[in-house]
Amino acid sequence: MKFRFVTTILAGLLLLTIAGCKQEAQPVLSEKTKLQLALLPEKAPIYGYANLQHLRQAELSRAFVDSVHNMLANNPALSHFRTQTGLKPYKDIHEIFFAGVLPNGKEGPKGLIVAIGKFNPHKIIDFIESKDKEKKLIKKSFLQHTFLVAEEKSFALCIPDSATLLAGQEQQVKDWLKRKADKQGSGQTALFKKIENMKYPQGFWLSMNMATVQDRLQKKDLKKLDILKKMNNFNLSFDMTNQIQFFASGDFSDAEQAGLLKDAIKGVIAAGKLSVSEERDIIDILNKINVDKDGNQVSVKFNLNKDDIHKLMEKKNKLRKQMKRTKV
Repeated sequence: MKFRFVTTILAGLLLLTIAGCKQEAQPVLSEKTKLQLALLPEKAPIYGYANLQHLRQAELSRAFVDSVHNMLANNPALSHFRTQTGLKPYKDIHEIFFAGVLPNGKEGPKGLIVAIGKFNPHKIIDFIESKDKEKKLIKKSFLQHTFLVAEEKSFALCIPDSATLLAGQEQQVKDWLKRKADKQGSGQTALFKKIENMKYPQGFWLSMNMATVQDRLQKKDLKKLDILKKMNNFNLSFDMTNQIQFFASGDFSDAEQAGLLKDAIKGVIAAGKLSVSEERDIIDILNKINVDKDGNQVSVKFNLNKDDIHKLMEKKNKLRKQMKRTKV
């Protein structure tokens, strides 16, 4: 079985989980969540978190549930996976954690994904092995835990218990298992401080040390937003309980660079308004995007209610064509 099959399954599971949102109460950031964060690799360039149980409270998610379900429901591979493993992503995956670096098409994943929920380890592993027709997966054992490894990609998949699924670099998987067995976290004081300063840590957040990804940004064609290459840190978080609440910020070494990015973002928004000049309701939505600068930091925030989302969904195809013509 090729590495692409495993990543397709994981991506499909995430989409299905978000698509199946239903109301279930959940604390903002539980002690269990903090313990899971402490098990992640220390000083990773990128950290990400999605509290899917909390996001299931979002009534707004139903605005795109149908479209996602229609896209994935007819996928034979995913349907077969659900039938054979008994895993219902929209119900059984509760939280997702990520620590690593930006993916590179020429390399395997560099990092670790930890999914918390309800899993049947034997059924899932047996199913994946049955699809490995080319016998490219190797079954290994570490600390009495069985996991599968695609050695050419250094990718490992392990389900150490019925509540945890690990996927990522083999060494990262082993390190997580060892920290768990030793009951020692990696020490995440700096990460916890970042989370405390985020606007909506209870839903979804992403924290990126931009200095560690500069080599990849340099290879990208980002002439319009070349200033991104001078950003030090980037953080975003959003929540969807009663409305979409979004906040993102970028830190620079000096205020002048922050001002340049602020102007660039406002320019993109202005171009967007121009491209939909005949859509007054869409312009009103774009006017809700607030771009601000405080010293060396630039922030973007907006709140969208149910009516805003419905308007965007209704006109998404038309808007896509209009913005494509103006290259926004």
